[in-house]
Amino acid sequence: MGKKADKGPRPVTSGATRRLKTVQADPALVIAIREILASSPFHGEGYRKVRARLAHRGLPVSGKRVLRVMRQHRLLAPRRLGHRTTAQARADARGRAA
Repeated sequence: MGKKADKGPRPVTSGATRRLKTVQADPALVIAIREILASSPFHGEGYRKVRARLAHRGLPVSGKRVLRVMRQHRLLAPRRLGHRTTAQARADARGRAA
């Protein structure tokens, strides 16, 4: 009653065979991203805007995939780093000497 019927060994399958095939291969996606970045008047664009432009062109791609590909090929826009505030700068802003 409590035992399950033995159906034999399970077939060995790899996870890759069960995945969905992507519409756009990575090399073709890189070319499309480079075209978008070349047509932009800015020095660089972020992955969100690039993903939106790809979708507008009819290439539905996830944002995570666009981010991964842009990171791998160093296509992300340069990030702005904030300036450091020192004790002297804060004192100067208040009008006092440190």
